[in-house]
Amino acid sequence: MMTKDALSLATRPKFRRASGPKSRMGCITCKIRHLKCDEERPSCYRCRKDQIRCDGYASPKSTAKNKQAKTQKPESLSHITITHLVTDTPLEKSYFHHFYHWTCKQLSLAPGSSNFWIQHVLPLSHTSEPVKHAITAVAAAHQMFMAGHDPRSPQHMRVLTTQYTKALSQIIPHMSVDSAYSIQCALVCCLLFIAFEGMLGRYAESVRHLRAGNRLLTLPALACLQMDHPLTRKLNEIFSILSHEASNFMDEPIIPDTQHRWAAAQIRGSSDTSSEPFYDLDKAAYELRELNLLFTKITKQDFRRVSKLAGGQDQYNILGHLKPPHPAANQLLSLILAQKFWCMNAYFAPEISEDPIADFLDAAELLAKSLTNRDHFTFSLEGDLVSSLSFVVRTCSDTETRNRALSLLRSLNRREGIWDSREIVQLHEMTLSLDNHESWYEREVPGGVPGYMSELARISTRIDSANSILLAAGHNNT
Repeated sequence: MMTKDALSLATRPKFRRASGPKSRMGCITCKIRHLKCDEERPSCYRCRKDQIRCDGYASPKSTAKNKQAKTQKPESLSHITITHLVTDTPLEKSYFHHFYHWTCKQLSLAPGSSNFWIQHVLPLSHTSEPVKHAITAVAAAHQMFMAGHDPRSPQHMRVLTTQYTKALSQIIPHMSVDSAYSIQCALVCCLLFIAFEGMLGRYAESVRHLRAGNRLLTLPALACLQMDHPLTRKLNEIFSILSHEASNFMDEPIIPDTQHRWAAAQIRGSSDTSSEPFYDLDKAAYELRELNLLFTKITKQDFRRVSKLAGGQDQYNILGHLKPPHPAANQLLSLILAQKFWCMNAYFAPEISEDPIADFLDAAELLAKSLTNRDHFTFSLEGDLVSSLSFVVRTCSDTETRNRALSLLRSLNRREGIWDSREIVQLHEMTLSLDNHESWYEREVPGGVPGYMSELARISTRIDSANSILLAAGHNNT
């Protein structure tokens, strides 16, 4: 029988947000940030409140001018090297170096030969001004994040927003030109904006950019490119991963439409699942992520039809032959962790061990040991180590096992997108300090993790009011 916790992964409640007619007269900055603008002039109140420069209001002539933006072939991007930096000032150059040497290797666990940020994003900065400035903004935010500084402080925001607003203003020509190259540039900028807002702890803003990117993925101009085109395929994969993690965090359906269609097709054709082993980590990562997405979309009735997917887990056994030290060691450990987590929750997993939670925690310890750095904080756009450990703490009733997972979370000093280990630890420590903590974990609170944190904050002053999860919930302690 399927457990209550496994079922909770397969079925998620749907939420509706209030909506109204959209104004087309908002400022340029709010349009790019996908926020409602109060249209105050000469600069809007929202930009002033968020300490972001307001780029004013576009003139009617700008649209016609933007449509003449030059389009380029994306196929040539992978052949561009980063031998010559494309920065304008020494400060920008230093941030560009930081992005290449540090940020790229944290945003993705893949080695340089298959690292999306090195192979696709950096070359794109040679031909796209908004991508170049977005990279610089992300690098500046990441440098401060690693050092443990609060990038939201006024002095740091002045540095960050200069490049951020440049990227926001210059992405407009790409958004008004209906070409695959322009959409790809806009999608890459969306990913960089998601990372930027995640590093700043502005999770609601990060999710807004994620939703905007998912909408861009459905535009007809991308249909001219085959799904196996390297950049388009990778963009789809990354947005799928981020949407899955954000859906769990916000408890809202954020999975892109392109992935809904894939899941439906897999449910109908599940009998064709191959059991051939994977010898390529990138292929294994792609298929395992898609399988994970499928698991969140199926219903009770679908389980009978997809039970044959269980055999697919045999494909990942070959991964065990790749042992660290290996150029892709972290990517390998992350895949093993994802496999163990999937098996822990899928009641039809083959040859399930006597203690699947212990197997998962063993894999989590190996990955945590590889990722943890005592000297600085780490940020990644991919990875589900924090969210998976949080799931174990919430659902496991065994005190020793729960403490083991919580101890791992404390050791991480890591943020994966909008899942921050320190903030999640604070959430669980507060919950476990309550006499009725088990009943709290069983509550169905609207708003996902932010909604749950907001409920905790109502009964306790121990939660830091600057906690980014609280801010995502719109909580106000005053």
